[in-house]
Amino acid sequence: MFEAHAHGAFELKVEGLILHAYIIGSWNIQAAYDYKEAIEKIIKPLVGQTWAMISVVDEWELYTPDCKPIMIELSHYAYASGLSKEAIVNQVASVKLEAFPAKIKGFPTFQRQFFHTKEEAVSWLNDEGF
Repeated sequence: MFEAHAHGAFELKVEGLILHAYIIGSWNIQAAYDYKEAIEKIIKPLVGQTWAMISVVDEWELYTPDCKPIMIELSHYAYASGLSKEAIVNQVASVKLEAFPAKIKGFPTFQRQFFHTKEEAVSWLNDEGF
């Protein structure tokens, strides 16, 4: 019997109305499923409120193509659950940032910005009321 093991990792924590996500390594589909499940669980107290997210992707090495539908489904769930702003942190310009479109069809009030440091991301979200 084949058992899928996650490749890649993540760390999540909520502080106030901000979800902090640290994305690490190269992801396979099991990591995407684990991340989706963990996000859905951790944001339950935030659902129905306007909340924000900081995604630190410095150590992320992309994901396999089969992960994309899972990540799109999770993203739409998050937007519908109140996610209004996301700050993506990556120290250098990278092709991996293409996985994070700035505008999301169907969610015109959602905003995504890109930063080189977490401090810049926090400052932006503070300026935006978080």
